[in-house]
Amino acid sequence: MIPKYSKLLIPLSKIPICTFNSLVTYLYHNFSGSSFLLVQEKIDGIHISVRFGKQKLEVFSRSGNPIENSRLDKGLKYEIVEKLYKSDLFRAVEEGLIFYLEYLPRKKPSYLKIEYRNDARGKFYLLDIYSEPEKRFLSPLLLGEIAFKYHLPMPKSYYKLQRINKQIIERIVRNIVRRKYKSEISKDGIPEGIVLKAYTDGDLMGIKIRYYEDCEVLKSLQKSLRGETRI
Repeated sequence: MIPKYSKLLIPLSKIPICTFNSLVTYLYHNFSGSSFLLVQEKIDGIHISVRFGKQKLEVFSRSGNPIENSRLDKGLKYEIVEKLYKSDLFRAVEEGLIFYLEYLPRKKPSYLKIEYRNDARGKFYLLDIYSEPEKRFLSPLLLGEIAFKYHLPMPKSYYKLQRINKQIIERIVRNIVRRKYKSEISKDGIPEGIVLKAYTDGDLMGIKIRYYEDCEVLKSLQKSLRGETRI
């Protein structure tokens, strides 16, 4: 059973917070012991995981089920699998690695909200890699090397930190609440959201913030930041 990526990223709405400062404290408490913190754009695409073996690949949907059993449109399933078989990834990657990817279809399905530029579509974006033999997630540094080797774009990174203090966490949260982070691939420059991922001894935990779904929470945090009110 491969690790289910969605279970590793906690939605903002599930975090027990009441003010801007309490969110900073929560994140610092959970991330300060990490060896690496990555702050990235959240991409609004089709999430898949891929296990590579000897001249074959297994593709899983967001739910962790084989993609052929998913609810995705048949044409989209074919597009994803065909693209994978033609990629440098399939021809070169070693056995025992699981790639977590976000795919931006050539044509946007109606249920996806963000409009991306045409040159950003039809691509897999590398999120993370899990090593089954070692039972660990690869470090972001190694992740970047592999992405370069196999010509895989990654979501835009706003911070790559190996030293974490409360002031940096506060700055990151302030920028999120004030929507300072921009997308280079969406048509209007607005990302779907932000993901904070902490890596510790091969383990991964993170927080995902969606600007659409979490808009009310973010508004309350913004008011708290200005000192107007408390949630």
